[in-house]
Amino acid sequence: MIMSILVELDGRPAVVIGDRLGDIEAAHDNDLLSIATSYGYGTSEKIAASDQVAQSPLDIPGLVAELAGTT
Repeated sequence: MIMSILVELDGRPAVVIGDRLGDIEAAHDNDLLSIATSYGYGTSEKIAASDQVAQSPLDIPGLVAELAGTT
């Protein structure tokens, strides 16, 4: 699904945000960075595989900026 979205929107750079290990793996399979959410359904395995971890939805904008190198 990530690849389809990238093709449709001609979208790079992009960051995948998810609460499952499959979300993080999909990001990395498509050469994207990932943010795991520590809230939701995920596991510690998911958090370990991600590029960043959001403790709450309020963390996401800052983490995206950090990953983009704009902070």
